[in-house]
Amino acid sequence: MAEVQIRNVSKRFGTTTVLENASLTISKGEFVSLIGPSGCGKSTLLRIISGLEVQDTGQIVIGDRTVDDLRPSARNLAMVFQSYALYPHLNVASNIAMPLRMQRLNGFQRLPVIGRFLPGSATANDGIARQVRDAAEMLDISHLLERKPGQLSGGQRQRVAVGRALVRDPAAFLLDEPLSNLDAKLRVHMRTEIAQLHRRLKATFIYVTHDQVEAMTMSDRIAVMMDGDIIQVGTPDEVYDQPVDIRVAEFIGSPKINVVPVDIEAARGMAVLAGAASGVVTDPSAVSLGIRPEAITVSSSSGLAAGIVEHAENLGSEEYVQVRLDALPEIVITARAGHGTGWTRRIGSAAHVSFDGNRALAFDSAGRRVACRAYAPRHVGGKAVANG
Repeated sequence: MAEVQIRNVSKRFGTTTVLENASLTISKGEFVSLIGPSGCGKSTLLRIISGLEVQDTGQIVIGDRTVDDLRPSARNLAMVFQSYALYPHLNVASNIAMPLRMQRLNGFQRLPVIGRFLPGSATANDGIARQVRDAAEMLDISHLLERKPGQLSGGQRQRVAVGRALVRDPAAFLLDEPLSNLDAKLRVHMRTEIAQLHRRLKATFIYVTHDQVEAMTMSDRIAVMMDGDIIQVGTPDEVYDQPVDIRVAEFIGSPKINVVPVDIEAARGMAVLAGAASGVVTDPSAVSLGIRPEAITVSSSSGLAAGIVEHAENLGSEEYVQVRLDALPEIVITARAGHGTGWTRRIGSAAHVSFDGNRALAFDSAGRRVACRAYAPRHVGGKAVANG
């Protein structure tokens, strides 16, 4: 395993800028996910690390070696693709063994009939077979070694692709949306398997995904990419709780964060979820507040703002409701309603919303995070006003 450094990498295709001075260091043994919407440059960055794409500017350093002039095969990286890229005419054992055969056997030794009888072939093939068996046992696919890829399920093919990467003992694993072709139930299972595999191997993993659940559940750190730039790098908790940009706040989290203009109270004179009425003091440059659904409470009788339930989603253990505010009908607030709290969530029923001001996030006109602190509001005539 090795540290991987991305230093000021830029890439353009014609007049389109795909990456702009992207920099990131992935430590030895770390699991880092590159996450962002389609077209943000994450897969291009992974291909540049692997050597499948050449950057316009910047450097890729693996361990203590700059690898920009090295072919992909010379970088000692193992890549797992979305499509698995298995050889359909070879069985599982041969698919896993392929990189080792290419590495350890010459062209004559790889010949199907006479190759095995050439000097050194038997010893090399025995070593390859042992590594294949070890990898298969680790991935629980030993019983599949004689099958062809067409006889395997999606999850089994995924394990074979990982096994083929595993036997190379690479400096780092590069995984490009490897679970996107699987059904929802299998994705959950494979997330666990990949995370457990990383813990066993203690290897460097660079994982590309657009699925925030994959990134949040498996990663040591997350690098959020937007428009060719790495906007924020941090642990899953840091990125979720302390986003530095409103684009990060809106991309990470499901349901999506509520974003409310802070000037509503001043413009409307209403006690609503914004400004001083909500018990929040922000930097003068703030133009909007972000409030996570779980920071909002909803009831049938009291709160900072009244509204009507417009939509409800019952997920079993929890329920989310969307409330359109009476005073500001253009705003719909998504809140986690809890489960079994006793009040009706029928569409069209009355609801009152409040929120924890300590968990509010403020952003300026450029989307950058700015200061925000909470103080206790009090209610006068149905309106929330500041104490003191």
